[in-house]
Amino acid sequence: MSHAATNWAIRQKGLKPATKIVLWHLCDRHNPDTGCFPKQETLAADCEMSRSTLNLHLAKLEELGLIRRDAGREHGSMKHRPTRYWLAFEDGETVSEKRTKTVSENRTFTPKTVSEKHAKPCPNFDENRVLNSDTNSVREPVSEPVSVAAPKSRRRPEVPLPPDWVPSDKNISDAKDRNFSAQEIADESDRFRNHHLARDTRFRDWDAAWRTWLGNARRFAPRGGTTPRGGGMVEAFAAVAAARSGRP
Repeated sequence: MSHAATNWAIRQKGLKPATKIVLWHLCDRHNPDTGCFPKQETLAADCEMSRSTLNLHLAKLEELGLIRRDAGREHGSMKHRPTRYWLAFEDGETVSEKRTKTVSENRTFTPKTVSEKHAKPCPNFDENRVLNSDTNSVREPVSEPVSVAAPKSRRRPEVPLPPDWVPSDKNISDAKDRNFSAQEIADESDRFRNHHLARDTRFRDWDAAWRTWLGNARRFAPRGGTTPRGGGMVEAFAAVAAARSGRP
């Protein structure tokens, strides 16, 4: 850690907050004797950002002349050498002079692109190591697998008719809408309850079953628009069957 470097970083003006954070952490990794050689994984973890975002801020700092990067390969083996970050305040020499001196003394070979332009990582290349966001300390890994429960069914279960069932106000209103009289509603209620209790019928919606019962009672009633006095829907079926067979 170099206090001179971090103090210099704090005095820089006109930088965006994230860019200044990158510069400060870069200076924090500076050693007055050996220089500044932080790994990208380390620097990205310090700044709490992905490596792709880190490289955007490093490029901005280099564009402003605050830093220079020497990232070359060893001659012959072509192995990657650690990137040397030159800070603009070092030893009174210009950054470009130090960069030239370092390259000539270490006899490094820096490959160039075919077009002689500065090589930039392609953001569309998924396997590019610069775009790997594994160093973002904000995204914590999941320690245990998350189990996704199957969605519960919202359908109501089929239930039997309560033994003490009586028509509700809504059931009575449905019957009156079909022109049932009070006496007819009482008769049909008894038949409806006795019929389904005897057969242990189960429905999800007994209000809908009641409306269906009323519709069938009207449908199979004799001409005249009223239900038979002698019985409900079951008796209506019998009356219709007898009429069709010609019996009295």
